[in-house]
Amino acid sequence: YALARGKAVIASDLEANRALGCVRCFPTGDAEALAAAIREVTGSRSARLAWEQSATEYAARHSYAALAERIRHLYTEMVLESGPRR
Repeated sequence: YALARGKAVIASDLEANRALGCVRCFPTGDAEALAAAIREVTGSRSARLAWEQSATEYAARHSYAALAERIRHLYTEMVLESGPRR
């Protein structure tokens, strides 16, 4: 939900979080690293804006509208490849 709202997200360094590519990760269980990540994102306007931009771009690529467009494109390709109906 935070990504869809274009918010900077700080999350533990799990593979699923890293795979998003738009989340500021910190080593799981490392409170100092979490604190540093929070300071980084909240203490630097440019860092926060960069993470928010990444979140916005991720959300746009993974929205229902984007999914619908990809599916529409696939169906269009299939119809065109099948040729005219007789």
